[in-house]
Amino acid sequence: ICNFVLVKSPVIPGNGHIEALFETSGVKPTETSLSAIIFTSSKIKITFLKLGMVYVNNQIQGLPFIKAGFKVERKSITCVQMTTRFGLKMQIYFSPVFQVYIMVQMKFFDSTHGLCGNFNGDSKDDFKSSMEISEGIAAIFVNTWRLGRCYKNAIDKHPDPCSLSQFKLDYAQQHCFKMMRKSSIFGRCHAFVDPIDYVERCRYETCNYENIRGY
Repeated sequence: ICNFVLVKSPVIPGNGHIEALFETSGVKPTETSLSAIIFTSSKIKITFLKLGMVYVNNQIQGLPFIKAGFKVERKSITCVQMTTRFGLKMQIYFSPVFQVYIMVQMKFFDSTHGLCGNFNGDSKDDFKSSMEISEGIAAIFVNTWRLGRCYKNAIDKHPDPCSLSQFKLDYAQQHCFKMMRKSSIFGRCHAFVDPIDYVERCRYETCNYENIRGY
């Protein structure tokens, strides 16, 4: 279990920040998954869990929740949105993949820190550590934004896990390459989005998990 800072900024009241909780989900170091998104400040703590529950100050909370400049509401069966008076918004999706989108107003320009970068218009210096040092290695950058103790440090990406098992490679190709078919539902988007990157990510994630049939 490990927490990392996604976004912190002096614009957020009460020394607030957003953090992500990752947990191991397999036997290898690369088998981790996002299990919670947490907004915390000196005034309030709002936690979004992977299974869809929302907690406020460690108590389960029904939605909508409106208090102290925060509004948390369910936008759909799979999406919850948090908006604030100070210009920060989060959309948390629980399915098909647990993920978060963080949006900030221009008043945050050049004032954010964390794994999401510094929002200064220059993507080349987003790997800035918590010590304000630009890192060239992703794992070193990630580890500087770790909160508390972790079971293991983040490490650089392992070799292609599909190279370790022909069975997993065949399974991944059978399912992931469906995104390449022009006759599939994904084919409608090929003119706008190159599917290659998504296919490669699908292959890597599928081969990386121990029980691929449950992936």
